[in-house]
Amino acid sequence: MKKKILIVGQGIAGTVLTFTLIGKEDLEITILDNNPQTSSSKVAAGLYNPIVFKRLMHSWNANEVIPKLKEFYSKIEILLNTSFHFTMPLLKILSNEEEKQFWLKKSKQVEMWDYISQDILKSYKPDFINQHSGFAEVFNAGFVDLKVFLVQAREYFVGLNIYIQSYFDYSELKIENNATVYKKQNYDYIIFAEGYNSLNNPYFKWLPFVPAKGEVLTLKIPNYDSDKIVNKNLFVLPLGNDLYKVGATYNWLNLNEEVTEVAKIELLEKLKDVLKCDFELINQEAGIRPSILDRRPIIGAHPSEKSLLIFNGLGTKGVMLAPFVAESLSEFILKGVEIESEINVSRFYKFYPNGR
Repeated sequence: MKKKILIVGQGIAGTVLTFTLIGKEDLEITILDNNPQTSSSKVAAGLYNPIVFKRLMHSWNANEVIPKLKEFYSKIEILLNTSFHFTMPLLKILSNEEEKQFWLKKSKQVEMWDYISQDILKSYKPDFINQHSGFAEVFNAGFVDLKVFLVQAREYFVGLNIYIQSYFDYSELKIENNATVYKKQNYDYIIFAEGYNSLNNPYFKWLPFVPAKGEVLTLKIPNYDSDKIVNKNLFVLPLGNDLYKVGATYNWLNLNEEVTEVAKIELLEKLKDVLKCDFELINQEAGIRPSILDRRPIIGAHPSEKSLLIFNGLGTKGVMLAPFVAESLSEFILKGVEIESEINVSRFYKFYPNGR
């Protein structure tokens, strides 16, 4: 008998997880989403970067995460017959000689050879970009056009008759006599991939979420014609047709999806340090990132209700981490393979109160 699974949320987490699980035998998948037009995933730039600039080291598990994301998105592009994944070099603008020398020192470490250049580019688009102390290149970077990916994925799920557009009503969830029932349907697992909305989930709101509002701008920069992501305290990401995404801000207090003048001014001020050319502001968007206290994903089972699972906490690295983390949860569901401690929700069981 097939295991019945309900996935709640069709942002980047829920979408990647659904694609991962519908390819497995012995599973019957349904995905439920409350609003196909909103979520932090649909606002996010979809940028992935394997480097942590503050310490100039590669991201957590990058040697496994990067190959997995390339394999996954390539496979789904073929399945959906569309393009949404673009590998693209990232240029880090070096502020001064000290930063330059630190980069050169780190680039000599063998474990960094697949991720950062050992040479410094002296100039890049000098009519458009402030040159500072040169440019260093990050390899294995790129972006996923999330608006295309999520819309095409939803259409695919609708075609398979596995998509339900609806809010999840927690009062309709009943767990009794070893049965997990939602709206009179029995499920072996219900997986909550709700992003920051997990703050309202009575089964998982005890987790130490640290959601952060982020805002991004879309600019038109005529004749810039860049094929590289540029980064210096913000990113400038080419979208094509002279359009560029710029971001992002962080705000931990005003958790709503309304754009603000404060964020726009902040981004435009930072942009002065990067761009020296004229541009047109086309759009501004806001979303809320589902970050967790230790900035690692959280996947696995509720401490007492083992049929309730969570897939969350991807934060700013959702595009990059989702395929790898989804495979871990798939192995847990199908084979009982233990989820590694760094991303297992069990690391936060100590926060779980008595009862719900």
